[in-house]
Amino acid sequence: MSFKVKKLIVGRGKTTGNEKAGEWNRVYYELEAEAEAEDEHQIELAKGSMEALLDAWVRGENITPGEKPNWDSSKIKWTQEEGAKGLFEKSEDVDSLDFKNLIKDLNAQKGKLYRDGYFYWLYQSGSTVGRKLKGKGKSKAKESDSENVKTMEGIKQKFPQELQDLLSFEVQDESVIIKPRQFLGSENFAKIADIVKAHGGDYVSAGKESHFKIPLKTS
Repeated sequence: MSFKVKKLIVGRGKTTGNEKAGEWNRVYYELEAEAEAEDEHQIELAKGSMEALLDAWVRGENITPGEKPNWDSSKIKWTQEEGAKGLFEKSEDVDSLDFKNLIKDLNAQKGKLYRDGYFYWLYQSGSTVGRKLKGKGKSKAKESDSENVKTMEGIKQKFPQELQDLLSFEVQDESVIIKPRQFLGSENFAKIADIVKAHGGDYVSAGKESHFKIPLKTS
């Protein structure tokens, strides 16, 4: 059966308050987007992106509708570190304009922010930034992230096990091609899209051959 979606409307809400005092506060956000999509994956991508933004608003993150970050984390130099809570990345790339803009955003949000699957924080020095992929806290010092991203298996490990089970991974033309084994649903699709984007990848719309693609980095 053929179909064509012309408009997507997605909403998110949250109620907070004090039950004993009988005080409640309801927050609701809604996004409406025009679309010209006939492919299921295109619809999921659009919906997933909208839901991810709405979830950020509901969590209280300081993101203005239509705002795009003025920095690109892939253009910032990061080094692998290990702390008490596991592996993370650190940067002191003070000569990078993207790094300077990242620091500005962190200062505007009290030294902490969440974007594209990563949690970022600003050190007391004001010139050092740390970041960690949300949900990743394995403390195996020998599992260097800079080494893992060069292999398909390393990229695969960036995904939680429950998402790995839904996907197939293969190498094509120096990139890891990630395809769904089954219908993902908007929530899983958004999670996968966040991880792929955080590692320099993207979604490739190609009808039944639609897939995610992450370039393999070489030394």
